[in-house]
Amino acid sequence: RYLVVVAVLLAVAAFALADRQTHRTYMANARLVLGPELSSVQEAQTVVSRANSIATTTTVLSTAIKQANVARTPDEVRSEVAVSGIGDSGLAKLTVTDRDPAVATALCRALAAATVSFINQTNDASTQSTLTSIQTQLNQELTKYQEVRPDTNSEAGAAELATISADIS
Repeated sequence: RYLVVVAVLLAVAAFALADRQTHRTYMANARLVLGPELSSVQEAQTVVSRANSIATTTTVLSTAIKQANVARTPDEVRSEVAVSGIGDSGLAKLTVTDRDPAVATALCRALAAATVSFINQTNDASTQSTLTSIQTQLNQELTKYQEVRPDTNSEAGAAELATISADIS
């Protein structure tokens, strides 16, 4: 009889010890809008891979850690971050895992915001660069047009040139 009680107590103690040493982790998720519908799975994978690379950079992680106000380093958080695609859409799931559910949630929210902000800034810079390039090309073509059509220096010619410029814009 005592042997059964001792065996049960030992089993409970072993379970409690194992449970205490097991590190529980918690996951928090956020959806990221990375762009419009994409044309292929390969394109979607490329966009998701880019988002994962951005989300795990030291700069973006540091920004998120500071915003979340948690005691973690970028190196600690980096291995706990994952970005996965949702089909071939422009959506992705950002997952942050941590031993503290409040930290996982705060980091996930902050990291989602920092990642999207970084992507938007780089997209804006790229768009601005493209627009500048187009404007330069437009100016070059208008100069060539004026050389071929010298009458564009007149008032009527300037109006025609402005119409052409507006049509191109």
